[in-house]
Amino acid sequence: MNTLFPAASVRSLLLASLLGLIATGTAQATVIYTDRATFNAAGAGTSTFLDLNSGYPNGSQVPFTFSGVTIAGTGFIAAVYFDGGSGSAAPDGTGYIRYGLGAPGGQNTAVKISSTSSFALFGFDTRAFNNGTGIDSSGRTVNFSTNLGDTGSFILSQSTTAAFEGIMFSNPISSVTFSSTGNSLRTSPIFGTDNYQLYSAAFVTTPTPVPTPTPVPTPTGVPEPASLTVLVMGMAGLGLVRRKRSQKAAPRA
Repeated sequence: MNTLFPAASVRSLLLASLLGLIATGTAQATVIYTDRATFNAAGAGTSTFLDLNSGYPNGSQVPFTFSGVTIAGTGFIAAVYFDGGSGSAAPDGTGYIRYGLGAPGGQNTAVKISSTSSFALFGFDTRAFNNGTGIDSSGRTVNFSTNLGDTGSFILSQSTTAAFEGIMFSNPISSVTFSSTGNSLRTSPIFGTDNYQLYSAAFVTTPTPVPTPTPVPTPTGVPEPASLTVLVMGMAGLGLVRRKRSQKAAPRA
């Protein structure tokens, strides 16, 4: 028997380690969504929806502001507002903002989304630009980074119709910037965005606590008094029986 680490102490250490792993396992990670319903199910707290259907003339360039959310840009035609129609990057037939990232105009362009209120999830409908004459942005990579240091990327859908892109960040942020390493119209991602959805928090399931196991008594090796009494009586009875047998078996004189 190991007397240095009794069984009960080992069980307690294992349980403490398991609970520690569960506690650290609840940290939220950056997640990419391509389905709006699943994205909405992950959102919690205050919800902000922007349909981008009014506020700016057709062809306006950044910055834009909708209900406390600002879309700004750096570089050449980083983002342009269109008031509707069925343009080559329109997610639907209503107003939308087209991003042009990377260096399509010889500059390093990026688009920054910032909000007066922190947000943990950001999602939008999107459609890759395709003019039918060789400029097709489907399948191109879009990078993102946040003011808190989260980084990641997603790939524009190959579909010719609207798709969805959503991001859950590791912590609530105040801004996210979209960029690309593309350096021409044929390599940089150009795409329309519409129907922005922001959530102030993420829904994180609280893990079920692990029940504390009932301690198992460790045998001491010392018989209980009652057991000892029964043992003595049994031995005495056995001795009496053997004595009687030996008396019967003794020869007569």
